[in-house]
Amino acid sequence: MKQLLFCTTLVFSSISYSDLLLTAPPFLEYRHHKSTIEPVTQFLGGLLDSNVAFSSHESWLAYSKDLREDVAEITLSEPHIAAWMAQPRGLDHEILAVASDPLQSLLIVPPDSEETVSSLSRKKICTFPSPSLDAVNVYKLFNNPVFQPQVIEVKGSFQEVLNKLDTKVCDAAVLNEALIPNGKYEVAHRFPPSPGAVFTVSFRQTDDVRSKLKEQLTNPANLELLQSYYLLVFGYRPSSFVVTTFDDLDGQQELLDNVWGW
Repeated sequence: MKQLLFCTTLVFSSISYSDLLLTAPPFLEYRHHKSTIEPVTQFLGGLLDSNVAFSSHESWLAYSKDLREDVAEITLSEPHIAAWMAQPRGLDHEILAVASDPLQSLLIVPPDSEETVSSLSRKKICTFPSPSLDAVNVYKLFNNPVFQPQVIEVKGSFQEVLNKLDTKVCDAAVLNEALIPNGKYEVAHRFPPSPGAVFTVSFRQTDDVRSKLKEQLTNPANLELLQSYYLLVFGYRPSSFVVTTFDDLDGQQELLDNVWGW
């Protein structure tokens, strides 16, 4: 376990193995955003009566490995990953709260493009690396191996995905609707909407601690702090966080059924 943390994660400062870890999808290099993340780790540490450290991953592969090995105590995850972690025979995490605004993936093309879903087979589609929600939506849409596009998985922010579309590295791109400038692109396909991102916590925490987390994560007094963290990770501010359970997300984990390693 210690070797795994050393090899796959980056932390803001020296970390004790008694620390509890908070993690989020690697959409950007979080080490440049201490001023946003440290108030959140301090807030959670106060609720857990423990030191909470943020675990930042260099790649989606490292992020996925740490999630599967249940390294993190607290996560802010996309709904398909949160549901996988909380399902029976999963990682024994409890789902605490979900952002009230759904995640809506769109398949977009340049405004002068005539590409459609059917014409994009064997073309290039840019998106975030698997197992991000946008990537697994692409693979689910093009599930015939004979007519699959070439998926270019872009490491970096959503702007880097758009830049590759703008410079014609890709014929299309898949991103969350909240990140796409209004009117700049044509929508070739709207994927089924998914719930917003989800906070989970390990059942290693007591019932009282988990209840306290659920109460405080959905408390309007803490909304601004959590909105800033969510904005950093997902690129937009949710309206609120609401209590949710595995039953509300059940089925989202099926998006991972054909993803390697899951």
